[in-house]
Amino acid sequence: MKTIGYCIMFASLWAAASLFQGCDKSDDISAPGLSVRVAPGTWHAGDAVRFELSGGADFIRFYSGEKGNDYAFADRDRVYETQAVKMFFTTQLQNGSQFNNLKVKCSTDFSGDYTPAGIDAATWTDISDRFDLAHSLSTTRTPSGEVDIYDLFPKDGGELYLAYEYVIKAPVRDHGQRTNALIYDFELTTVTTEKESVLSNHVGAGWTFVRYAGFETEKDNVLTQNTERLVFSCAGNPTVDKNAWAISKGFGVEAVTNLGPDWGVPVKAFSDTDVVSYEHVFEEPGTYEAVFVASNVFGRERKESVVKVTVNIEE
Repeated sequence: MKTIGYCIMFASLWAAASLFQGCDKSDDISAPGLSVRVAPGTWHAGDAVRFELSGGADFIRFYSGEKGNDYAFADRDRVYETQAVKMFFTTQLQNGSQFNNLKVKCSTDFSGDYTPAGIDAATWTDISDRFDLAHSLSTTRTPSGEVDIYDLFPKDGGELYLAYEYVIKAPVRDHGQRTNALIYDFELTTVTTEKESVLSNHVGAGWTFVRYAGFETEKDNVLTQNTERLVFSCAGNPTVDKNAWAISKGFGVEAVTNLGPDWGVPVKAFSDTDVVSYEHVFEEPGTYEAVFVASNVFGRERKESVVKVTVNIEE
């Protein structure tokens, strides 16, 4: 926000300079004769790299060459295409002998009515076979694997709801004792052509439990969640079938994200004195093409000089 504010102020000063100079009868302006070099020395990630400037200009703006501040995107939009949405979680089973009691499902037409009637009115796709789930008692968690579910998202800009369904069968003599199911470490990660970013973690998923009628008929039927996990649990020796769900909020993913062009960082405005040095911190090692764009303005006329320098940043 601060950079955008500076850029707005920068543009305002530019306009004011144009009006002021528009009253002058001077000859046409010339392009700035700006020269830039990187100060001698070895530069490391995190250092404030010093650029030495000579030659005047009415306005100067800076592009570091880093993502989000790259001169290559000064006049064209930075567009990211979504390539994948990866889902990950871990599961654990405790106590009992009913092991295939957890299913993973999704819906694109769930209305947001977190009731049994709302669930029944929606269309749910069972995607359990995409993941590795715990199928035996253990003191450790079973990782699901990082699974791409991007194909499940609606292409019309709608939302995808994710759910865990917990099913316990009765009576015990036929199906065995109930088994508690625990779910940890939920995360959705969006993968674009440029980067990976977390779409949601466990806390941000907005899980809501829904109990069907059988879950209300006996004590010890417990559904709990905290900042780390979801827990499905019920009476050890159920007399009726148990069915409960945990449903997320709706998730939407854009096929294309357009961030617009990169903004240059203002270094000098028309009213400023000449700038002889400028510093910038590069956080990552690498080789960057830093660019200074110098401009002179007169009335409606503007002339630019683009000065490029190579910056080597070591670890």
